[in-house]
Amino acid sequence: MYAAAQGQCEMCGRTIDRHGATLALDYKIPPDWGGRDEDENLWVICKDCSNGKAENFQDEKCALKWIGNIFANDIVRAGKY
Repeated sequence: MYAAAQGQCEMCGRTIDRHGATLALDYKIPPDWGGRDEDENLWVICKDCSNGKAENFQDEKCALKWIGNIFANDIVRAGKY
């Protein structure tokens, strides 16, 4: 996962070299919200994005919006649209 990310946050694009980002492996959808422990549900993101993501999972309405955005972004990155 880290090798595939090439030192770059998969959410905002900040890098270790250029921006001093601290990267960590994280769930796209937390297990508490039904996310699975599979590669497709994991990504490498920076500490700032991880903190911002946590704020979006404080209530169900925000979490559902966040989950929808994650899947939409995955579809676009995969070249489906």
